[in-house]
This record gives sequence, structure tokens and C-alpha cells, in this order.
Amino acid sequence: TGRDRIVYLTPAMMELSKTLMAKYPEGPLFRGKQNKPMSKQAIRLRFQQLRRKLPHLPHFSAYTYRHTY
Repeated sequence: TGRDRIVYLTPAMMELSKTLMAKYPEGPLFRGKQNKPMSKQAIRLRFQQLRRKLPHLPHFSAYTYRHTY
């Protein structure tokens, strides 16, 4: 739409964002292995790992997490 998007952050996420902005003044803040931006596949695999660690959340995915807020 060309309009700014407002993203509300918790205090913890605000601190994390500030730390990452200082570390990476340009480019993506959230990076994976070898300091590369996380791809869609990397995010999917990370959620798959979390589902294995948290069996009480069998339908936990980036999509469901994004739509819970």
C-alpha cells in the first residue's frame, strides 16, 4: 500500500531489536547460521525443531504464531 507499517513490540523484543540494530546497522536483523538472512525454508525448519521440543504444540508454525497476535 506504500504506507508505513506499525509493529508493536514487547519490552524484551524492543531490547533485542536495539541490540541487533547496533550489531547490524544495515540489512536484515534476524540472521541464521553463517550470518546470512533467514530464508523461508530456515524458518520452517526452525519451527519444525520447536514442535519436536514442545510436543504439546503440534500445530505450532510461523503462520499460526503470526496470526495469534
